[in-house]
Amino acid sequence: MPNNPPQASALDPIPVTLKNCRALVASILALGAAPPLMDLVFDIGPPWPGRSGISYFTTIVIWIVLVSTYSLWKDIAEKRLKRRISSLAIIAFSCVAIYVVVSATCVYNAPDSANQVVGGFGTFFVQERLQPLLQEDSVQELLEGYGFDPMQVWEPWSVTICRSLLLIAWLLLFGFLSMLTATVVLLLEKEAVQRAR
Repeated sequence: MPNNPPQASALDPIPVTLKNCRALVASILALGAAPPLMDLVFDIGPPWPGRSGISYFTTIVIWIVLVSTYSLWKDIAEKRLKRRISSLAIIAFSCVAIYVVVSATCVYNAPDSANQVVGGFGTFFVQERLQPLLQEDSVQELLEGYGFDPMQVWEPWSVTICRSLLLIAWLLLFGFLSMLTATVVLLLEKEAVQRAR
């Protein structure tokens, strides 16, 4: 009786695919939990429009980007996925840099780091009527004197720009991290399917 090797079936990759779906679900849960946990532990989320609200909104963005990237990019060749990983990592790092710079420039304690507000760009665009006070007081003291209302200290349009920049950088950061994660999961899945053949 000849020893014939088992023939490959179209169903052979299914166990590997199911195993990697677990990796996708784990990624969705881990990345989705990151913004609320980071904000709870480190207080680093954008203070506007509200830290808890933005954490949960970010989680929804993460889930949408992860699932859509995974489903839209699953037919892309491994070589292209590898190139996308380096591009996505560079973009995510750029978003971190933008977020840190805008946060350091525009976020003020009100009165402590647990309660912060987004103001304007340092001493730039402080309302004209308050310019003479900057000779004696710091921006932080002016903000405290006006009840931590940034619209009373800076020109309202500059506060809106800072708030928008901070929020957009935060959402883009987690969006690109989600794309990066989905791309890595896809790449690992393709490699596992090839090994299983």
